[in-house]
Order: sequence, then structure tokens, then C-alpha cells
Amino acid sequence: MKLAVFSDIHGNYQATKAILEDINKNHFDKVICLGDIIGIGPKPKETLELILNSNIDIVLGNHELYYTKGLEIDDKITKEDEIKHHHWVHECIKDIPKEKINFPLFKEISINGKKIIFQHYMLSKNIAINSYPFETISIKNMKDIDEYCKNMEYDYMFIGHEHRAFEVHKNNKHIICVGSSGCVNNKTFYTVIEINDDIKITKKEIEFDKDDFINDLKSYNYPDRDFICNVLLGINI
Repeated sequence: MKLAVFSDIHGNYQATKAILEDINKNHFDKVICLGDIIGIGPKPKETLELILNSNIDIVLGNHELYYTKGLEIDDKITKEDEIKHHHWVHECIKDIPKEKINFPLFKEISINGKKIIFQHYMLSKNIAINSYPFETISIKNMKDIDEYCKNMEYDYMFIGHEHRAFEVHKNNKHIICVGSSGCVNNKTFYTVIEINDDIKITKKEIEFDKDDFINDLKSYNYPDRDFICNVLLGINI
């Protein structure tokens, strides 16, 4: 089995287009998006529609969760500009029914005796209805992630959410964070997973139209744009 996986494209339409075009040039048994299609970037609707109209599996990210369940589900969202940004994103995509965005929290496959799960981030052990489902632990405390990895039931877990890719390997268990394909400076990328007797994981970097992306950032004077450009994208406009 050969899979293509990407995550956290975050409204970067140009990167999404480049990724999907490159994937379509190659043979993959499955293509999986690990969520956070919207938020941050200037073209949430166009990016979301492009992915929805592609033949790929999608799991729920926290940014899709904010649209389907409301910002109140995450008590960490308190900044006024951040709240305004989410409202702007939700206004942009209001014509897309929430039912289309109510993606599953995870996708599982079992192959060659290996249990593999794909999800946006590590899930809380006990998920209550209408509660925030993702763990609050982060790469700021890798010991917590190490512990989660040691005790999980899967052999491999592929996640996004953290924009910087990382890997944890404990007790023959593996957490692979693929990173953000949308919050990038130069090239974008996706992850190729080849499953035979063993599992081979490689990163495929590709060019995207960065100039067009920057022009979109300049054209859409949306809430929290300057912070997003400087801090999350590393772009000074």
C-alpha cells in the first residue's frame, strides 16, 4: 500500500493545488488530509472546496471543529483578534454545509499485522459529547508525548496540528507528526508512506506559487493578518 498524507494546509490555496497536482501524477492507494484545511491563510473557501472535490479521505482538525461546533468548544481561544479571524473564516465558508465538514476524528487501517491510525492530533482518553477532543500536550513538553506514545494501542500514529514535524518512537510504537504543508516559506510538501514488509516514510517537497500566495495575503486585509504573516508564516508584507 502506498499513501500520500498532508496536514494543516490552512487556507494556502496555491500549496494545496501544487500538492494535489503532484499527487495526481503518481499512483497512491489512498490520499489522506489530517485536517486544519481552513484558518490562517487568505483563501479558506477555495482551499476547502478544492479538497472536498478531490477523492481523498479527510479527518477533523480543530479549525474545522470551530466551524461545526463553535469557538466555545476551545477555552484557549480568548484573544479578540483571533476570535475575529475565526469569525471571518466562518463567514467565508458559510455557504458550505456543516454536514460536509463534519469529518471523522480518525481513520484506521491494519496491514501486515500493523495497526495504523491517522488523526489530526493525539486524542483525549475520554472524549465527551461536544467537548474538545484533542490533547493539550505539545512539543513544549516532549515527555508527555513520549508517555502517550508508549501507552497507545497503535503501532503507528500519523498526526498534524503541530506545524513543525517531529517523530517519537517508544516501545516499538511510533508517532509521526507530518507538520504543516500550508504554513511554509518556500516549498510545500506531503508525506509518502509505503507499506510492504516494513514501513517507509519520506517527505516529498514541491514548488508552489509563492508570489501568488503573497499577493493574496496583501489583497485580503483580514483580521489578525499581520500577526499571522509575521509569526506563523514568516512573511513580512
